[in-house]
Amino acid sequence: MISQGIDKMMKSGGLGLISDVVDYIEKKQTNKENFSSSGEKNIAGVVYTIFNSIIWIVAFSMAFKCGGFLDFMGACCCSICYIAYRLSNPCP
Repeated sequence: MISQGIDKMMKSGGLGLISDVVDYIEKKQTNKENFSSSGEKNIAGVVYTIFNSIIWIVAFSMAFKCGGFLDFMGACCCSICYIAYRLSNPCP
């Protein structure tokens, strides 16, 4: 498609910087087509999910313990920040 027209233009006189950009775009398109998940990415995703779930559970347990709508919203919006806030300012 696009690459055929660009190939014709490059053979006729070259495109300079544009040819580098086109090569980059074509590489990105081929990477999307040949995408396969590797083991490292899967393990990192699992570790991230487990860590995030633990943070979420701790934040909501603190929010339910302290009560209040703003505590709940803090745990929903930014769990890690809410945990830091509750560790510095304990519930009454």
